[in-house]
Amino acid sequence: MSMQPEVFEPLVSSLQIMFKGKQCTRSECGFTWAALFFKGCEKALFFCWNGSFPGLCLATERQISGLLTTENGIPPFTESMKKHLVRSSIVEVKRINKDRIICIDFSRRIGAGISKTRSLVCEFAGRRGGLLLLDESGCIIDNSRHDRTKGFISPEKRPGSLYSPPSSFHGDLVSTMQGPGLFFALESLPGIGKKLGSEVNRYWHLFPRNEWSGMLSMVMSHENSHSEGDRVRLQRIGKDLSLFPVLLGKNPALAGTVPEALEEFTIQPLSDERLRTIKARLLKEAGSMKRKLSSMRAGLKNQTDLAREAWKHKVAGELLLANYSRICRGSTSLTLPFWNGDHYEDLAISIDPALTIPQNAQVCFRKFKKQSSRRTGLDETIKAINEREDEVAEFEARVKETADLSEIARLKEEILSIERPPHIEKSPGTIRKYRFMDYQVIAGTNRKANRRVTFVIASQDDIWLHARGVPGGHVIIKTNKRERPVTSVLQFAASLAAYFSRSSEALKVDVDYTKRKYVRGIPGTTAEVTYSNARTIRVSPSLWKELVKES
Repeated sequence: MSMQPEVFEPLVSSLQIMFKGKQCTRSECGFTWAALFFKGCEKALFFCWNGSFPGLCLATERQISGLLTTENGIPPFTESMKKHLVRSSIVEVKRINKDRIICIDFSRRIGAGISKTRSLVCEFAGRRGGLLLLDESGCIIDNSRHDRTKGFISPEKRPGSLYSPPSSFHGDLVSTMQGPGLFFALESLPGIGKKLGSEVNRYWHLFPRNEWSGMLSMVMSHENSHSEGDRVRLQRIGKDLSLFPVLLGKNPALAGTVPEALEEFTIQPLSDERLRTIKARLLKEAGSMKRKLSSMRAGLKNQTDLAREAWKHKVAGELLLANYSRICRGSTSLTLPFWNGDHYEDLAISIDPALTIPQNAQVCFRKFKKQSSRRTGLDETIKAINEREDEVAEFEARVKETADLSEIARLKEEILSIERPPHIEKSPGTIRKYRFMDYQVIAGTNRKANRRVTFVIASQDDIWLHARGVPGGHVIIKTNKRERPVTSVLQFAASLAAYFSRSSEALKVDVDYTKRKYVRGIPGTTAEVTYSNARTIRVSPSLWKELVKES
């Protein structure tokens, strides 16, 4: 989409009438657009150099506010606009070299008989359009086409350079065309866009050549630029705005002045594109959140099912002890009857032949304790996940329904506030990562993971923890050179160290902790270490789960 050359002269004329003598009161900028507000004017002057929607039009406060909410940061051009144009008044609006370039001159009084002038050059020709601020001598003060990583796009338009507009366009005038030459020159006439010339070519058979010549002369001489009734009509040609004395094509004439009509071609499609992009991004994020919640619910359902069957391990252990003398040594499985409260039922029991019957019974009791302990809080967590899913579904519906940029920006903030249920983030290699009270806690669950946690991931000042006197996981608290963590963080990490140790079934476990720099590996081993300067804390192996729920 772009403004065709034939609309520039009437556009300049309309801007001159609307804004000459008006004082600029405020400016707003994005990375591909800018807006100027004027005293006594309901609408702002909007400039856009976006590759898809370049143009200049009028815009409302609501439209500008909506675009501002979608910007990621403040562009460098913002301060230049505020410094040089705010509190200045427009003294002249002109077109440069009959090209798609508009120059708006501003003046601000700074003392008795002294004024400062600045010029805002708006280039809409080609893909490198944009805004340029010029001083009194025509030197560039700033350029809106400033890439945050690559610097200024056009080296010849850097600040401090003398602005040099493109050379004037030269071509044949309609008055010099004789005979059929006019027909073949339609797409190269100065002041006539190629799309308008092509459209006139399509409808050439409708009027005599002298009538076409008169209508083309009217457009090229810009007789339409002073509101001469219906002598020319604003109309859409393809995706662009044009004007001509007669309607070309099936599209109806557009109402209003050129700056008002350009709103449909510039700020409106830009806002619609931003809206579509943000909506798609939010819906994608909501979909990802729904999939994660569904996966978590499925995993918790499996844990719930296991917890409901935990009683069988307890019964199996009791049956093994009750029938100890009747079980043949070396058996790998057996089936024993038990009373379920109504009748006798057979229970299949797996036996490890390398262990004694009492030891197999203890294995069953540990399984019962481990699986039954999982039941605690599972129902509440599943309920919380269902609530989050309802929130996400409601959020998706609101995103699909909204058609306002300001509202979509509020929804963008809202999705960040949807509370995620607590969960464990597992990383490859059986290293488990947790976030607790703004601290990252990392635990290893086997020898290779322990070695990586202690000697690769941990920094010298991180807190290192290990269950005293028993094999177990290495746990670290990432301190990032902060002061010693608060007691609750130490208890959380120590409980993890106890949980991933051989003493995980004990009621309380002693856990040593020290700084990582006091831990040394034992040569010839994978993850065995010695440490010094340690302190001890006694915790329950299941305390960390309770702390997560409370947080």
